[in-house]
Amino acid sequence: AGRYLLVLKGVEVVCGQLRVIEALLSNFALRQKAAPTRRRDLILTSVAAQGFAFSASVLLAAQAGLDLGTVALAFAASLFVYPYVLELAARSDAYANFQPRRVTLALAAYIFGIAIVVGGAIWTWVAASLLVIAPLLGQSLAAATYWRPK
Repeated sequence: AGRYLLVLKGVEVVCGQLRVIEALLSNFALRQKAAPTRRRDLILTSVAAQGFAFSASVLLAAQAGLDLGTVALAFAASLFVYPYVLELAARSDAYANFQPRRVTLALAAYIFGIAIVVGGAIWTWVAASLLVIAPLLGQSLAAATYWRPK
């Protein structure tokens, strides 16, 4: 459990820095300026964020000893940034369009995703290292709530 928490802390540090992008996207003038390259910028941001998250996770987890399992755990945890960046962009759109209910629905989906994995772990006694999918599933569900059929 100690390595798991160290790995997640590395991802958390990077995601905290990504919140600055959300703040910038709330500015109307910046939103308009960034619109033509938004998709490319989000992809590049996601890839760079995963690299930083993986590196930060490995460096933090190295304090407890580094092995292949810890590196794999760090890689799996770093995948969290992809749905996080998607949701971050969609959340800024929802706020900019005065749609706070969409944000509330995404938060509920995030909690539901975590509850599914943790509940399943309690009933099946899954190893703690597999719980890394809890925030990944929660964030993926949160990101998915913003995309609805038209």
